[in-house]
Parts: sequence; structure tokens; C-alpha cells
Amino acid sequence: GFGEEDVVSVARVQDRTDAPVPDPTDAPVPDPTDAPVPTDAPTDAPTDAPTEAPTDAPTDAPTPAPTPAPTYLNREDATHFHNTLKTACDRHDESYYPKFKKWCDDYFHIKHRGESRGLGGIFFDDMDYIPAEEALAFVQSCGDAVIPCYMPLVSKHKGQEYSESEEQWRLLRRGRYVEFNLVYDRGTKFGLYTENARIESILMSLPLTARWERGG
Repeated sequence: GFGEEDVVSVARVQDRTDAPVPDPTDAPVPDPTDAPVPTDAPTDAPTDAPTEAPTDAPTDAPTPAPTPAPTYLNREDATHFHNTLKTACDRHDESYYPKFKKWCDDYFHIKHRGESRGLGGIFFDDMDYIPAEEALAFVQSCGDAVIPCYMPLVSKHKGQEYSESEEQWRLLRRGRYVEFNLVYDRGTKFGLYTENARIESILMSLPLTARWERGG
């Protein structure tokens, strides 16, 4: 699932000389109740949008998100997250996980930063090349994997304390989330370009607080 090459790729997001570097086995995870829910679907879809079987579902672990938030990389958490998704994929087709993992890595890449938005996951859409019943079963399996891939990490980290410097670094990482959503996210862009869309509703996926600094 999540190999050493993935660790090297994700670690680039914290490769900063001014970033506090605690023990990665003791990485703080933000309170999930303070995290927005990313989505690939527009908040205000037009009423004449076609109705189809659900065949798209990004599952990424950005900062912040209702999935492990890697302000600091925790390899054990990342491995658990990815292996749970891989198990769900392998029940249907062993080619799905590597294919959809790469799709996720490519999609959630902040090109102007040369960074990953998070530690990756799976991403797929338009699975009309298989029967609808199979596509629905696969989507359901992925949905069923969300809680077991995430909630153990919440239970593990929810009581951890973190320092002010770690909080400031987390806010910088939240800034990366904002950049991705506003520049690259398909759902956000679709919503913003939809006539008579409720802009505030679309932008509610953004964190309440974020931070940027020169050279950051």
C-alpha cells in the first residue's frame, strides 16, 4: 500500500528549516470537529444536473480534512490509512488501488508549490466502463472503508497536546489546503462558475483559519 517512496514524497511538505519537527510517532492531529469536509461535488449543483449512479469519490488525507491530517507525517498512520483503502479496492479488482492511488497523487498535487496536498488516498470517477451494479458495490466498499481508515487515528491522537509553534505550522499547512481548493479543485471551480451559485456555501469547505508567510 503505502511504501517508502510515498513517505519521501509526502515528507516534502514539512521539509522546511523553520518548521518544528517533533517525533513523527507523536505527531499531533487536529481536532476533526474543526475540519472542513472536502468534496469533489459542487455545494450548489444546478437543478438540471443529470442524475446518475454515484461513480466518483476522492478520498485523500489533506490538511485539514476528516481523514488523518498530516501536519507532521506519521508513517504508522499513513500505512493504516492506505492499507485500509487498498483492502477495500482489492475486494473488487487488485488493479484499482495502484491506479486510483496514482490518480489521487496526481490530482491532489499543488503544482505551483511542487508539493502533495496530503498523504494521498484514492481518486476515481466515471466508472461507466463496468456494469452499474459493480460500480455501485465498489463505491459502497470505499464508503464503508472511510470510518475504519480514519476513526482509529482520531482515537489514537485526540488527547495529544501540541505547542504554539506546531499550531502555527498547522496553519501554514491549512494555507496549502486553501490554495489547492481555490486553484485546482474541480468541485470548487465548478461551483464558482455556476450561475447564481451561493458562493459562501461553496467556500465553506475552506478552513476557518489559515496562515501564509513570506518564503512559506
